[in-house]
Amino acid sequence: MSTATVRLGDVATFVRGITFKPADVLDGVTADAVGCMRTKNVQSKLDETDVWFLPKNFVANKNQVLQEGDLLVSTANSWNLVGKACWVPKLNYECTFGGFISALRATDALVDRRYLYYWFTSAKIQAKLRSFGNKTTNISNLSIKRANDLVIPLPPLADQKRIAAILDKAAEIKAKREQAIAKLDELAQSTFVEMFGEQISKSTKTVNDFFEVNANRYETNLKDADRVSFVPMSAVSEISKTIENEEFREYGEVKKGYTPIKHGDLIVAKITPCYENGKQAIATVSTQFAYGSTEFHTFRSSNKNLVTLLHYYLQTKNVMREGAANMKGAAGQRRVPDSFFKSLPFALPATNELNKFSAAIASQNKRRAEQVRQLAVIETTIASLQHKAFTTGFNA
Repeated sequence: MSTATVRLGDVATFVRGITFKPADVLDGVTADAVGCMRTKNVQSKLDETDVWFLPKNFVANKNQVLQEGDLLVSTANSWNLVGKACWVPKLNYECTFGGFISALRATDALVDRRYLYYWFTSAKIQAKLRSFGNKTTNISNLSIKRANDLVIPLPPLADQKRIAAILDKAAEIKAKREQAIAKLDELAQSTFVEMFGEQISKSTKTVNDFFEVNANRYETNLKDADRVSFVPMSAVSEISKTIENEEFREYGEVKKGYTPIKHGDLIVAKITPCYENGKQAIATVSTQFAYGSTEFHTFRSSNKNLVTLLHYYLQTKNVMREGAANMKGAAGQRRVPDSFFKSLPFALPATNELNKFSAAIASQNKRRAEQVRQLAVIETTIASLQHKAFTTGFNA
């Protein structure tokens, strides 16, 4: 028997966020303050590490207070992030949300909130939502009208809850694998701190003494029509990841302001929150002529073990943040300037110690790669389950 379908707008409501100015954000949390989520907080899970607070009088409509089980949806963002959504867990403080995101709130008598979450975040629906974006300058705005017209399969509530429970179990397995990867990342970072943290921080030498920083070597034999590989910011998704996916563009598109990168270069995001989210990697570009985004710093050395050491040093808590402390940028971002590395302490350890560190990291990365491989299998399985859930409802 086929499952009934309805419009999304018939079973859930988009609630738009509040508007405010940066000057309205409070310096600290008070009894009269309300939390405010922004696009930065909309990750795979709700990110509560950097919540802004505003006076409560900014929330005139009680519907703009987040509820457990709401979906926070990015409705104004870069094209590839429009429609991105996360589940809102139970919060221990009153919280609203800003104007670039919306809350999608289920009508509980009609649709299970977890069922709605899995349907809305499925690959098929996310792709459709991105296609609904109305692009203006560099920002794409989600068409709420078209989103409301999306058709959602709607079996009886009992079946919705059964489907959600199966997907919850799969998500739990995925979360355990992600935790294992995070533990390995913590182990690698602690290995660096234990072996070299104090030694490097007290050195009178600097990063610029050991690395070519942002080497600006444009290839004079290239022409505008030549094809070159290009590494965008989106190619770096997590710490300790090597870059392997490159875009290909004409040289004329990337030559101005972009830094050439070579196999083995360390590339690190210049701006917050990108560098705080681990946007750095060792490049494994496959072509002779490659360029990195203008938002990367690049570091080059013939000693690959030294590059690995710098990789983990720049992941150390607050190192990059200190570099951006006195710098300002657009939309509250802070940029680490080139000059910062001329004064950032760095030391050359004894060869045997450096080799020992690199061997330990290589071993840990091998274990990590296996965990990542298993995670990819789990994610493929979840995608398959989601597809089946919203087509046959696990009845076929």
